[in-house]
Amino acid sequence: MRSCSLPGPVEDGLLLGRRSAPTAHHEAMFDFDEADTEHPAAGLSGEDEESQAAAAIERLRSTEWQIRWDAWRSLAKLGLAAASRIKALELLAQRERDSDVRKTARAAVAEVRAAEERRLLDPWRICETVSWASTALSDPAWDVRRDACRLLGKAGPQSEPYLRALHRISEKDEDMEVRKEARSALQVLRVAGLVPPTPVAAEAEERLASADVDVDLGGLASGPMETGPHATFRVLNEDLRMRLERDSMTPAEITEVWEKQWGIQYARRFSFMVLVASRERLLDPRADLIPCSPVPVRVHVKSPGLLYNLKAALKRFGESPAEEVFNGREAIRQQIELAARKKRQLQTGELEERRGREAAAAEPDPEGRASPEAEQEPEVISEVEEERGAVQEKMREEEEEAEEID
Repeated sequence: MRSCSLPGPVEDGLLLGRRSAPTAHHEAMFDFDEADTEHPAAGLSGEDEESQAAAAIERLRSTEWQIRWDAWRSLAKLGLAAASRIKALELLAQRERDSDVRKTARAAVAEVRAAEERRLLDPWRICETVSWASTALSDPAWDVRRDACRLLGKAGPQSEPYLRALHRISEKDEDMEVRKEARSALQVLRVAGLVPPTPVAAEAEERLASADVDVDLGGLASGPMETGPHATFRVLNEDLRMRLERDSMTPAEITEVWEKQWGIQYARRFSFMVLVASRERLLDPRADLIPCSPVPVRVHVKSPGLLYNLKAALKRFGESPAEEVFNGREAIRQQIELAARKKRQLQTGELEERRGREAAAAEPDPEGRASPEAEQEPEVISEVEEERGAVQEKMREEEEEAEEID
């Protein structure tokens, strides 16, 4: 039997389970598969690569799945040239209806992100990136400040001189998105071992710098925070601080404190989420650590009643050390027991007093006189009998009238 080989476009269409597109289009679409090792933008300038990326993004609007698939492949190979539009690419990848194209789109987005990460980690570019970001932190445009915070979070040790600026932006910047990105950058840098100066040291250094006084701060700048380590928990859209027993505490240890020391029932049902690279990540109860302030940790649980209990407890005990919390709960418990004891005593006294009155009413008077209650009893009985007789008389009259009418 003579073997029959299908043309390249037809064979590719059958493998993908699709109807084959026109031959000319398939040739343009699949020719680059044979030269995967060669970059499509080789020999092009940065502007040419950006124009190619823009053209590929325009092709994503096509109704033909083959054209969109080809465009995603091109974007994946252009990589860094499409990094400036990564948000739009992520949105388009999520909205893609075709399963094959959607799979290719996700791979392309991951490749563009990886290219951006490689650019930031390039030692020849880190100094240039940090230099631009340090100036952009004070830019009047909010999106420029946001991008500067994001870049500093990825620059690693080179961002150490700007930790204080990031901390100030995370708390005082007027734009919410900028504050959020600064907190994410601080969290990433904290994992890398870079911790911003304590608020006490930062305030002292700023005050001395403004006064232009040359004074040695000694151990103030590097010493431990006077108030101790804190964590910020976001409960029902409100950020509440909690004093920690030590710097490194897991979510399981936090819930144990809430349940055993604070008395919050079912505290182990809480889950903790942090914002990492603009996405929330669920913390492992025993493996991950709770980040210190100012990075917010969102507390989630299905029952809103537990969140209201936690919110009230954080407001009451959040800034108090463990001993004060224990003493406060003990004082509340003693007050409750004292109130219950007084209530029982009152109830017992009233019961005894009532029994005494009943016993006194039942005993006859030695002089033969009845008790006041007994003296009043015949009068009450006579009044009741008179009223009952009047009602019976009226009923008889009504019955006689009814008989006369009949």
